[in-house]
Amino acid sequence: MSVKKPAISVLCVTFNHENFIKDALEGFVSQQLNVPFEVLVGDDCSTDGTSSVIRKYASQYPHIIKPILHKENIGASRNFASLVRRIQGKYVALCDGDDYWTDTLKLQKQYDFLESFPDYSMCFHLVRQSYDDGSQPDILYGPGHYLPDVVTSRNYFKLADLLRINVIASLSVLYRWKMGNTLPEWMLKYNICDLPIHLIHADIGKIGYIDEEMGTYRKHARGSWWNHETPAHKKENSARYISLLEDINASLNYRNESDFRAIINVSKIELAKLQGDKSPFYRVLSSKLAYAIRILRQRCS
Repeated sequence: MSVKKPAISVLCVTFNHENFIKDALEGFVSQQLNVPFEVLVGDDCSTDGTSSVIRKYASQYPHIIKPILHKENIGASRNFASLVRRIQGKYVALCDGDDYWTDTLKLQKQYDFLESFPDYSMCFHLVRQSYDDGSQPDILYGPGHYLPDVVTSRNYFKLADLLRINVIASLSVLYRWKMGNTLPEWMLKYNICDLPIHLIHADIGKIGYIDEEMGTYRKHARGSWWNHETPAHKKENSARYISLLEDINASLNYRNESDFRAIINVSKIELAKLQGDKSPFYRVLSSKLAYAIRILRQRCS
């Protein structure tokens, strides 16, 4: 009997997520869909029991869970790239091994949305951000909390909105996949793949939003973005963010140059402040700040 090609490929990267991966896998296999889907789970040579949990679910749900268990640690970006090479679906969803979905109809709702609106290249939904140690209360992460009414009332989002602030949690997105099975080499320099992929898809279509909480983003001590609010981390992340924006801008052939240049200039000013820079370079950048912010506001209106 022939097996139908999956309509959706879910990509899950994981490393030392023994305490979390079961929730992620349960969220996958509980999805109620009227089209076939696959879940590609890439374990980056975990040293705990993560791979054992994955193997168990793969044996129970072989038609859904497809494990890629690396025998050596290759890093988050190359782990992700190994999953991209195996994508079969028209649509692609993301969910790291320490996050999880809470709505069994999540994929169906997003699939129906993109099937109904062909001019949209992706859609996302509201998520809950939860601190695993209980140090901070849960918050709901969505565009209504971070973008002005003039943007949210538009009922769709565009590239300039994401440059202003990335309101799309990776576990909430479904792409109408346009990147084939190979990530560009420049993307592998960074430990973040979701933002460039967001922006590459935003360059070719509208971004839809479903105002329903359908997943949870965990913040925990073993997470890649835990405790990145220190001055040292802020400097490092700011510098890498500028480099990332330059690479994305170039990959899009500078079609959105004014949007990118505005946020890059603002980011350079913020980095200079973090570094305590009072040089002429800093003063020149500061003089452009009002202009850059004005451009961003115009693009987002």
